[in-house]
Amino acid sequence: MNLSNWSKNLILVILSIVMAGCVSKINRQTMQGEFNAITEEEAKATYATTAIWDLYEICDAFLSVEKYSQFDDCFDVLERRSQNEIFENPLGTLYYNKDMVDITLHELQAEKYLGLGDFAQAIDHADMALAAYDRDPGMVSTNFLISDNDYGAHRADITALGVKLMALSMSEQNAQIAEIEPRLRQRVESFVKGNVAYYDIQARRWLSQYYYRIEDYERAYEFAARDDRNPLDFLLDGYIAIVSAPAGLVMTGMLITEFQFAHNFPMEILQYRAASKTGRLEEARKGFDKLLADDVIDNFAQLHVIVLHDRAQLAMTEGDMNVAYDNLSKAIDVLESQRSALQTENYKLGFVGGKEQIYADMVGLLVDQNRVAEAFEYAERAKARALVDQLAERSSFKRPKATAASTNDVLRKVQQLEMESLQVASASGTGTQNRKLQLKALKTELRDQDAELSSLISVDAIKLSDIQLKLSPNEALLEYYQSGDAFFAFAITRNSIQVVDLNGKGLTEDIHAFRHAIQEEEGDAYLPKAQSLYQRLITPVIAQVDMPNVTIVPHGPLHYLPWAALHDGNGFLIESRSFRLLPSASVLMYLDKGNAKGARALLALGNPDLGNPDYDLPGAEIETKEITRKWPGSRVLLREFATEAVFKEAAPAFQYLHLASHGEFDAENPLTSGMKLAAGNGEDGLLTVDELYDLNLDAELVTLSACETGLGEVANGDDVIGLTRGFLYAGARSINASLWPVSDEATAYLMEQFYDNLKRDNKAEALRKAQRATAKRFNHPRFWAAFQLTGKV
Repeated sequence: MNLSNWSKNLILVILSIVMAGCVSKINRQTMQGEFNAITEEEAKATYATTAIWDLYEICDAFLSVEKYSQFDDCFDVLERRSQNEIFENPLGTLYYNKDMVDITLHELQAEKYLGLGDFAQAIDHADMALAAYDRDPGMVSTNFLISDNDYGAHRADITALGVKLMALSMSEQNAQIAEIEPRLRQRVESFVKGNVAYYDIQARRWLSQYYYRIEDYERAYEFAARDDRNPLDFLLDGYIAIVSAPAGLVMTGMLITEFQFAHNFPMEILQYRAASKTGRLEEARKGFDKLLADDVIDNFAQLHVIVLHDRAQLAMTEGDMNVAYDNLSKAIDVLESQRSALQTENYKLGFVGGKEQIYADMVGLLVDQNRVAEAFEYAERAKARALVDQLAERSSFKRPKATAASTNDVLRKVQQLEMESLQVASASGTGTQNRKLQLKALKTELRDQDAELSSLISVDAIKLSDIQLKLSPNEALLEYYQSGDAFFAFAITRNSIQVVDLNGKGLTEDIHAFRHAIQEEEGDAYLPKAQSLYQRLITPVIAQVDMPNVTIVPHGPLHYLPWAALHDGNGFLIESRSFRLLPSASVLMYLDKGNAKGARALLALGNPDLGNPDYDLPGAEIETKEITRKWPGSRVLLREFATEAVFKEAAPAFQYLHLASHGEFDAENPLTSGMKLAAGNGEDGLLTVDELYDLNLDAELVTLSACETGLGEVANGDDVIGLTRGFLYAGARSINASLWPVSDEATAYLMEQFYDNLKRDNKAEALRKAQRATAKRFNHPRFWAAFQLTGKV
């Protein structure tokens, strides 16, 4: 039977309505765009039994929320099963042939690598998908309606072409772009002629985002605003809206207007963004306002955040700062309403910067308006959001026995309500509102019971006045906040706050150059860089923080900076003042917990047997023995006895913890970073950041005397989520950790001095004196500047 394309479309619409009840839950969630809900619910154990089409959509959902390690697990099963099973749709009416399966798998990989920024791999997989397309892709129908396989072939190469175009553009391979771009434009025209409007939109979206990226905003607008629907398409749209609304509600859990909203939104956002760049400000303003006026947008948190941010940026362009503030405030409220990270395929929407840029725009706007206290509070909220995102997948946290049962019960209820709120619930608007009210009440209850735990699962706004009360009279707090070239320093005392606008251009490169000069170069090659960074970071605020004690809150690349080695032209920073670091100012609220009374003195683990002589640290073993020799009541564990299992069991009983071993760091998954100890008794030997959140310590100090133990992941301006933050939550008041490997002899001397000083001085002063003493024996800062104190003095 030979039917025209529009006839097939009409029949498929009718079939979809008739067979609405056959669609799976995962398919409904995919149609709603609720990828977070899919990834939160689907367990790895179900991959082997889940319907293969649903499994594909689970894998695609992991891509959509940028959970790449979980995607890899899902994809491995999908790839294996697709070799032996029929790849059919949920209705059982269509299935992929082998070439179509190959295209599907390679497109998933291509999108993953594009999201990760590995453009070479993205291009390779896109090419393999295109090679399969040149064979015989398609869907085979189990009924007579679609007998020419055009359904699959119509769309088979769109994603591959789009990914390749974007990857070529991002890696500046302009020669190949001249081949791919016309091919994608040709697909647009072929879809128009074939009345395949759905695929026309997909192809136009890739083209629009490409033109937007290369700042050809006029062409970006052209492809985003273009509407190729013919009169029959409009007729069918009207028919769908009238006839399929009840069935659509049954099928997808949302009204057809919501489905159309989710489907059309990416093109509209691209259109209005391009309109704002091409001087069509009124069109952009009215378009954004139209979207925001539609109550349906409340059900799509990811989309809601993006359009609020874009509307705010347009208002800033027009000089309407009140409207800009209102929209930024609403965008941040939506971001902070969920524990799960609100992510989307940003490269598909031309949405560069993400959550961090929203906070940065708000901080910059408030600084410009001299609303300094508010600007500081939003900078703190940005750092709190970063931590919540990193820990979003944890379902439990270790707490003291007295409060564990009640807090964990509240936490479970919070997580259940958040899961429900990820689902679109347009059929019951009152239900959605009730959940929001319940969620707010539960989070307030959790904050009242356990403020520190609350700070890990939600953004609890900290007031400037609360921070100031935690500062001593002779102490200043210096907090940095950077996003791109925008760079601010907040100088805070008990009675004042000031902000200084700094220059962030090239800061990361300058810090890396300074680190390289200290670690790799001989003589005083580091000195000009040390002085330059001092002039850049300290001199502009020295008048505001001219006190003997300074608390520094770094941001972004500043977490990698050896502050002690900064030089003012006359001497190093540690020669003039004592300082400590904090991951965020709000941590001050939780440093006074416990007092380590009755705890044993010192537990030291050194040179654990890691099963490879290359990892042996004989100097660390000597260091550990020497330190514990001077501390009565100490316990020392060396070689095969320095196990992860013994540390977890024994550590809660000690006041001071000393670990002299190697660190292992994973930039992509920072929570899997950790300290290497000996394996055994059910433990793998890697004490990870994630595991620290299950410990319950009562330690005055944890010293990590190892290779690069202070480093964590600095991504997109977030503060470091490393071992230091994990130990603080586990119950340590302070952490002394190194930024780079230091020679055994210098480390042993510095540690001996440090622990001797602890008997007389506070921790910050003890470290300062130890570093100055070490500098007299080992002059170069590579031997003494690596160690930094984080936490309580």
